[in-house]
Amino acid sequence: MKYIDKQTQHIRELLYPITGTTRAKTYFSYYGIMKDDVMFALYKNGNFYLYISKDCLTEVTQYPAITLLNDVQYGIYSKSFYRLPEYIIKNLSNYTHWITQSIAEITASKKLQQSKKKQFIRALPNMNIQLERMLKKLDIHSPDELIEQGEIPIFIKLLKLGIDVDQTMLFRLYGAIKHQYIYTLSEQEKQNLLQEANSALYEAGLRKRFKIK
Repeated sequence: MKYIDKQTQHIRELLYPITGTTRAKTYFSYYGIMKDDVMFALYKNGNFYLYISKDCLTEVTQYPAITLLNDVQYGIYSKSFYRLPEYIIKNLSNYTHWITQSIAEITASKKLQQSKKKQFIRALPNMNIQLERMLKKLDIHSPDELIEQGEIPIFIKLLKLGIDVDQTMLFRLYGAIKHQYIYTLSEQEKQNLLQEANSALYEAGLRKRFKIK
């Protein structure tokens, strides 16, 4: 058994009837208790700190023995994790809703963050915040607008705006729209794209920029 598992075995066994299998990971000088990818509790030296959801906060704060995590020695302070006293830890079945609500709230928050992230161009393959800002100069603010305009028209607009872009940018845009990373594009795909771009550049009154193999 790994050291971290041994150190947290007791508390995870107490949680098992409520949460099922959990695991532990290092979190600063603490052990984070995880349900899947949700860290809902901290554990250190026999002290158990539970993330308290907004729905349970009023109830929890009625217990004087329950206190916020405030580790002066390591400078760790939390407004969400509360230390549960021993008598509550020994009777966790009476406080099941605290734990299930904790996991549910964190899970919902993570899903919301992921959903918001998908609305950003930077979340697409090959994109980053710098390219996102560059595309905003063309009034392209979302993945949908990027897809609607297409990689070649966008490439041409960037050139006309005086931005020095090369075939790598064209591949980045194409991959972002197709949800593919550049390294997954075949050589044939790249050559076809460059040929199409050359034709579009010529029609737009610009010189052809790419050599076709």
